[in-house]
Amino acid sequence: METKIREFDWTDDAGKERKLYIRKPTAEEMDRAKYEYTKVYNEALSENIMPKTALKNRLEESGVNLTEMERVASEKFIEINDLIDELEEARKKEDKSLVHELKSKMSIIRAEVTAKRTVIRDYLANCADTIAEDARDSYLTANIIMEDGKALIDSTHTDLKKAMKERYDKYRKDEYSSLRRAAEFHFVTLQYGLDPDFLEKLPERQKESWETQKEDKAEESKE
Repeated sequence: METKIREFDWTDDAGKERKLYIRKPTAEEMDRAKYEYTKVYNEALSENIMPKTALKNRLEESGVNLTEMERVASEKFIEINDLIDELEEARKKEDKSLVHELKSKMSIIRAEVTAKRTVIRDYLANCADTIAEDARDSYLTANIIMEDGKALIDSTHTDLKKAMKERYDKYRKDEYSSLRRAAEFHFVTLQYGLDPDFLEKLPERQKESWETQKEDKAEESKE
């Protein structure tokens, strides 16, 4: 029995609203996706595209130290976690000024972490490892997007290997560009154990009890 792991809506090119879901892949499908990674990785190397380690070394020789950027980003993330604990204490004491200060500080630090990770990702976007990872994830995603209990992307093959390849080839075409954006967002957030609305659930974005009470009173006064 298949396991639904994320439901999402998609509007196709004809303007039709579709109710889709991503199912848990089978072990055999995971193996095929790993094979795709290896194939694409080796193809990239044969085209003289550098692996991640070599590219990072080359960048460091030119003055761009990605390892240091990663270290700083990790330290900043630990700092955010410490601030979350401080925020909870400030909320218990209803120290409005401190709550505001901590939330502002967390937003600034999180933006710094995001900026550093974006820089790192951009530098490594064209290394063999990243190209292969993207191919593996797309290959798998193309085959586990479902609608009404069946694969969204049709295949004429019964053989798993041929069917997965056919769906992947179709998935990469322009007609599925909006689907790729939607599905791959959900695929990535699932990989990191995040809800699709994780940004709205960040501690610094949560409304405080006194803010909610103020809004409720404002609504009551309108009535």
